[in-house]
Amino acid sequence: MNNQSFMPPASIFSMGLMRFIVVVVLIILLRFKMQLPALLLFLLFSALESSRWWSRAGLKKLNVDQKIFPLRLFPGDKGKFQIKFTNNKLLPVLLEWVQPIPPELIFDDSHSSSEQLAAITGSGWLKWHNNLTTAHRFQAKKRGYFLMPALNVNSRDGLGLFSQGQSYNNHNWIIVYPRLIPLPDLNFNPGDLIGDKSDRRPILPDPIRVIGLRDYTPGTPARLIHWKASTRQGHLMARVLEPSANLQLCVAIDAEAFTKENSFEEALSLAGTLACWAEEQRIPFGLYANASQIGLSGPVSISPSSGSTQSLLVLERLARMEFKPLGSLKNLFDSEGPGLPWGTTLFVIGKIFPETIPAGVRHKVLYHIDNFTSTPSEKDQGETNHEII
Repeated sequence: MNNQSFMPPASIFSMGLMRFIVVVVLIILLRFKMQLPALLLFLLFSALESSRWWSRAGLKKLNVDQKIFPLRLFPGDKGKFQIKFTNNKLLPVLLEWVQPIPPELIFDDSHSSSEQLAAITGSGWLKWHNNLTTAHRFQAKKRGYFLMPALNVNSRDGLGLFSQGQSYNNHNWIIVYPRLIPLPDLNFNPGDLIGDKSDRRPILPDPIRVIGLRDYTPGTPARLIHWKASTRQGHLMARVLEPSANLQLCVAIDAEAFTKENSFEEALSLAGTLACWAEEQRIPFGLYANASQIGLSGPVSISPSSGSTQSLLVLERLARMEFKPLGSLKNLFDSEGPGLPWGTTLFVIGKIFPETIPAGVRHKVLYHIDNFTSTPSEKDQGETNHEII
């Protein structure tokens, strides 16, 4: 947590010149032996100094804890933002706070107004060794990677004459993933001949997936003969193999092909939907995109892999992506493409295939960006404009 002091609005009594004038008048009254006015002025001066000390001491031993949960959401999901103040001293504290709001988030406080709130404000009284918790509900409006601004806290005295401010920044990031969409019929083809996924095609038998035995017939390869079973049965028996295939999927987004931000956002939604689908199907999945990222340098380059963290990594990179091309897709494949596993199916979202295709790519699929500008009736009918090579 980084704490920085800032100057809140001050009263006239917080000015050094005003206090200096009070001291000068007090000395003059004492010089002319005007005891009663001098006593009243002394009491006023003591009250002012006590109030100033109270406001300054209010922020000492004050813990401010900010929490956001969940930190990762999809557009339309709701979350909770909580601020907890803990006063770890005997002196009571009168607090006021201002929490600026990113414009991409809608807080529940704004439901009563047609305008989006720019900040959350509040105040409270903390007794000695006590705490105060305030919570606010919010809704994610759009995809992105947003930093919650610093919280500004004021400590005031009981008379409301002085105020001491401090900023608290926990550097809390809110990650909003792309919106998931219905997955179109993409007609993927397996890239490897032998793998982990069962395939109905009889031309791709997998020698490690034996599903039964049958009588040996002429024309069956001798390597399929099960000798132990043949000895027990008294005649030749052959293994029955289950066809299989393995799909290695890599999605590439050509940011240079997009001229409108809404089409770019739909492309990210398609890539995020494919990542979630690949995780459900236990398909290794990767992502390449020649676009800049918030908080990270360079384009997006994630090699195909499987596991529970792969989809989270891909979705987070999609949330970080900006509508700013960073180099060309060809240059990205020249530097990162050789690491693609052999047999990968490359799914390109753009207008044309990149000039350089990594050697490991077995199948190429081009999903044209015109799909994102089609009319709603065409999308409902499932008409797509993609090319499989």
